[in-house]
Amino acid sequence: MAKYYIAADGCDCKDGLTPETAWKTIDKANRTISGGDTVSFRRGDTFYGRIMPPKGPDPATPTTYTAYGEGPKPVVSQYKTALPGAWEDTGAGVWKLDLLDTAGYTGNTTEPDTNVGF
Repeated sequence: MAKYYIAADGCDCKDGLTPETAWKTIDKANRTISGGDTVSFRRGDTFYGRIMPPKGPDPATPTTYTAYGEGPKPVVSQYKTALPGAWEDTGAGVWKLDLLDTAGYTGNTTEPDTNVGF
């Protein structure tokens, strides 16, 4: 069982095994961790995406999510934040945003759901 770190200024190209080599995204953790591992989010940072715990290895050794560092608790959000100019006026007071085009929003860009913040 391993302990991994995530920081808003991390890099998914690193190993995530220390605060200095922290990953950047929840998506990287979801694709990498195994049951029984610990994922530690840096305090004061905001992370976008959905936490999807792996199965196993057994109830006595669950996957754990925690925080490290100083400051306020980390924020985990599934919201998307639309960028200026991304909304398209379709007329009659109806606007649309293409969620398949991740250039139109920030935040949770790993999932094409309709959870757009406001």
